[in-house]
Amino acid sequence: MISSSLPWRRDRLKYVLPLLSLLALTEFVRTGFYAAFLPVYGTHHLGLNLALIGLAMALHYGADSFSKSVGGYLAEHLGLGRMVLLGALVGLVVVFGVVYLHSAWLLLLLAMVHGVSLSPLWPGVMTLANSSARPGEESRAIGFANMAVNPFIGVGFLAISFLVHPTLSVGHEPLAWLILLGLQAVIALLAVSQWKLGGHQLRHSGRSTQEAYRWTQLMPLVPAALVQTLAITLLGPVINLFSAAVGLSTLQLAAMVLLGGLTAYGFLNLSGRLADRYNPRWVLVCGLVLVSLAFSALAALPRLHWYYPIAILAGLGYSAIVPGWGGLVAKSLPKANRAATWGALMTVESLGTASGPLVGGFAWTTWGIRSPFVIAASLLFLAALFYLVTSRSRWVGRSGAAQ
Repeated sequence: MISSSLPWRRDRLKYVLPLLSLLALTEFVRTGFYAAFLPVYGTHHLGLNLALIGLAMALHYGADSFSKSVGGYLAEHLGLGRMVLLGALVGLVVVFGVVYLHSAWLLLLLAMVHGVSLSPLWPGVMTLANSSARPGEESRAIGFANMAVNPFIGVGFLAISFLVHPTLSVGHEPLAWLILLGLQAVIALLAVSQWKLGGHQLRHSGRSTQEAYRWTQLMPLVPAALVQTLAITLLGPVINLFSAAVGLSTLQLAAMVLLGGLTAYGFLNLSGRLADRYNPRWVLVCGLVLVSLAFSALAALPRLHWYYPIAILAGLGYSAIVPGWGGLVAKSLPKANRAATWGALMTVESLGTASGPLVGGFAWTTWGIRSPFVIAASLLFLAALFYLVTSRSRWVGRSGAAQ
């Protein structure tokens, strides 16, 4: 049966699967809406300029990122179901109302409110995925949850871009809007079905534990939180330029990305089991080193036939980073207020995501074609070295952290 192959307890699937579906659809809708639909519709039909639309997008994601700790706290104390429903309803108002919107200030306000309303979603759902895992399968559960949701971020952008981009189609903005609105309505229905989900469901036990937890205890987790997102996103603005410079066609680049993604998914289960059985820290270190080696190989500008094994190497590394990092976080955070502390780490991840493109673009312009890959490889290797040499005492005796 499918449920027996999943890392969650059977009695908790009724919570985990709908919330993961809701999170995946939410990422599809908002990336499709802010990154693909709004730039075209806003300039063609609302009289807005791209700078303003870019600011709205930045405010949306910034408000979400910097509210995640508070959002996680509210999910635990007011109930994840209620907070998810609030975010879904705000999203419905934003997607429905955009076609009637002609005020720039109102767009900026709604985008920011929408971001804040979604801030409980990621820390709440990831905490639920962790607390609902079968004993000894926490790393695998986090890995499955992340890999189930993350593809929808890119798919939402690509699908809506296909409908609204004038060079790829005839510009079906009304159809794109209806699709986004329909999916947002589905999100709202899923949220209604889960509105009774309380904060106690985010914990391993039904009652809150009053353990003391100093926020400084998060510091050993910060390097991986920052580096793993920064190293990946700094390649965003340069990857197409790089592929053109080395002679990779668009089809070859897509094949490489697909090969790396399939490898990551194919080895995720094995990496998750290794992280749960032995130690998520060592799995994380291996993943960071493998991706660092892949980026170092790209910096060497190899012959074209080497790019495919490099993509496989990067996929192997990523398949280890996801459950290794998730398992390390799950074993290190407190049982009480876990969603809030997880939200704080997600804010650090978002800082890496935001600063990555800036670093990558600056490096390419200043030091040339190899530099973004050298920087990414160096950051990943330094993070791996940090977790390799960090004292075991940092990870033992804190909220059940295991070695």
